[in-house]
Amino acid sequence: MIQLVKFRPIRLCFGFLALVLQLPAAARELEPDATLEGFPFSSAGSVVLSADGRDLYAGGSRYESGTPGLAWLRREPVGGALTFERNYLSESVLSQVVDLEISPDQSQLHVLTPSGILLFGRGAGGALTPLGEQVLPAGTRGQVLALSPLGDRLLVFVRPQSQGQTELRAYRRSLAGTLTLEQSLTGAGSGAGAFLSNDLFLSGGVLLRRVGGAWTRETVTALNGTAPWGTVLTSPDRRYAYLLATVGEFPHSDTDLYTLELVGGQLVLAGQSEISTNFELEITSLAINPGSGDLYLASYDTNGGAAARIDHYRASEGGRIFTRAETLFDPNREYLGTTAKSSLTFSADGRMLYATFGGEPIALLEVDPADGKLVHVPRAAGKHSYFSRPFRIVPTAFGHLYALTPNAILKLRWNGNGEGLELLSSQQIVGTGAGSGQPPAIADLVLTPGGGAGALARSNQLVFVERDRDDGELRLLESTAVSLPFGIHQLAISPDGRYVYARGLGNIWVFFLRRDVPKLVPVQVLQGSGDIFRISDDGALAALTGPYHFFTFFERSVETGELEEVPFDYRGSETQDIHDVLFDRRGRLLYLFRANPSGSSAKVEIAARQADGGWTTVQVLPAANMETGWQALGAAGASLYRLSSAGLELSSLTGPAGIRQVDSLAPAELGSVGAPFYPVFDLLSAPLAALDGDAGVIVANASSGNLRLFRRGCSSRLEAGACLQNRRFRVEVVYRENDGDVWPAQALEIGSDDSQIYSFFDPTNWEMMVKVLDGCAINGRFWVYAAASTDVGFEIRVTDTWSGERQVYTSA
Repeated sequence: MIQLVKFRPIRLCFGFLALVLQLPAAARELEPDATLEGFPFSSAGSVVLSADGRDLYAGGSRYESGTPGLAWLRREPVGGALTFERNYLSESVLSQVVDLEISPDQSQLHVLTPSGILLFGRGAGGALTPLGEQVLPAGTRGQVLALSPLGDRLLVFVRPQSQGQTELRAYRRSLAGTLTLEQSLTGAGSGAGAFLSNDLFLSGGVLLRRVGGAWTRETVTALNGTAPWGTVLTSPDRRYAYLLATVGEFPHSDTDLYTLELVGGQLVLAGQSEISTNFELEITSLAINPGSGDLYLASYDTNGGAAARIDHYRASEGGRIFTRAETLFDPNREYLGTTAKSSLTFSADGRMLYATFGGEPIALLEVDPADGKLVHVPRAAGKHSYFSRPFRIVPTAFGHLYALTPNAILKLRWNGNGEGLELLSSQQIVGTGAGSGQPPAIADLVLTPGGGAGALARSNQLVFVERDRDDGELRLLESTAVSLPFGIHQLAISPDGRYVYARGLGNIWVFFLRRDVPKLVPVQVLQGSGDIFRISDDGALAALTGPYHFFTFFERSVETGELEEVPFDYRGSETQDIHDVLFDRRGRLLYLFRANPSGSSAKVEIAARQADGGWTTVQVLPAANMETGWQALGAAGASLYRLSSAGLELSSLTGPAGIRQVDSLAPAELGSVGAPFYPVFDLLSAPLAALDGDAGVIVANASSGNLRLFRRGCSSRLEAGACLQNRRFRVEVVYRENDGDVWPAQALEIGSDDSQIYSFFDPTNWEMMVKVLDGCAINGRFWVYAAASTDVGFEIRVTDTWSGERQVYTSA
């Protein structure tokens, strides 16, 4: 028998644990959190470093969608590792980031796009603020951007979209960054070039000289009629200029690097170095090490594109001659596309080189100061390498989530303490087919409710997954891989975590997830067409729906996991337009998502199961067709969402009788959250995931894949955790079983506005009480007490939904 005791702060009794925490008495409405923007591209094209080496800005795009980005990353000055901060651009603003330049005083960043020049101001911390745009002439496309050493001249090379000569547009630039067009001329070189001084610019075989306020062009006779092409470089002291030129009869069969020296205002040949190349190598970028003066040259194999490389040429004779010293191949051997190595950028001291290897948008290479050799530093471009557009999010207990991209699993952490979503690591899934050279497409991931194990679908393989309970990393047990005769499109897992369902083209495979000896044991295969497979929370029912009027209803054996197709006894309208279903937690209600003739979701029909097993329509929500309709959120829990240009609306449906709609999250203004140029979402799309107890909803931009977290206010749904003190404080409890699995505690329908009873294993066995009291009149704080009578570990999370602050108490 346990005596009733009066709670006091931090009191511990035999068999009865009491905890206390205090939360501030904040009182303000929550706005949606722009808490995580994914690394904006999988291929970097233009990279520039600030003079102090603390900030890196990169422009690029995604392989899959071509969506562009301008990323700001903070650079660790000693180790060189990069941490992603923000993405500033997206598809609705421009189609590509072409070139980047930081002003000599480091106060502004110039971004060349195909249609114009965007000007950003740089704050003391490195963040960017938009200052304006200089539009380029219609029918032209920006190619190269160059700032003079003093910053008062800006040259832009543009090419007509139709056939025509490259045009040079010369601007005068004020200290405020204002651009005034001074001159436009054609035949001014190849476009790629470099300033030799404030009034001299070399572009290919043409030297541009500024005399009397106007630029004139001269042919560089020292090149002896050769055909220069590609990047123009200068030595760190600007004494020499370097450019590639083709020699011999066939293009790219023989390439030399010409060293030109400025003598008496004229360029003379100071050296000529042979560059090792052949028909199958395409040179994409050159860079001079500012510390050693050595040359580094990036190229790729045009015969299949499998071998990307960087050649190191050692400088001699004071920087006039270069001799090849070594070749570094792409360490990942996953080179994709000709833009994957279009940028080589050195740190100011020459100790680090940032390149764009395939599989890593920005790879870090350390330069050995003794011999200039390159050493690849894995994952130094952040845990954000290869952040492709995510298509699904798998939440787990204790704040970890996994975002699936076509080629990687991203581990994220969510906490309610104002930090929101944090990207912790990315795990690239490598190819399994011999000689494929490409990672397989990740189809789906499912984890047991406790998060200890699961299965990953990649192409037509199913692999057993173990999850490290300490750091949340996923480990694929390759020896358990099972190959199926079809590509896997979706996975589902039973509520007890024992059975995995793999849906493919016209079939469903059932596997037993054996955890004592990790193995996927085939149980059943049956025919079934559709796109979405759902299992009820009690595990007794399942349904398969699809866009082509497929609707299959199953009874499921909780013991064996097997499915048996049964007639759907539905006493309502036709089932042909049902494209998704959702079971309530008791399996008594079924939410039918019906499509209108255009194919989008128009309404939700609610059916209740009768004593004879039939289903009868109870209510239809909403009554009128909505702009984007309602969709199902999650595999269970009866949560609905509606997305539109106005924002996000989330609803919950509850009650076996007298069904009513509760807890709508009013449409929230999205706006330009975080980044100045980030547009309003015209349409939000998958992935969608409800976080712990529906405390938040994650949505993604349909084109870029950047993630947004929307916090919910406190809900009256007990499965979402109790809401105390006038529904301000959400109280969630999870417990850990002896085998390490983590499960949510159940808030019982026993409590008041300031207290709540919880059960763990059995609703009739009460395990814990949590109480929140308003002590603001005494010390301006709320007081939270908790008492537990249990021998298993648990965690209590109390969130102030007005301020977003969270306190967490853990007992082992």
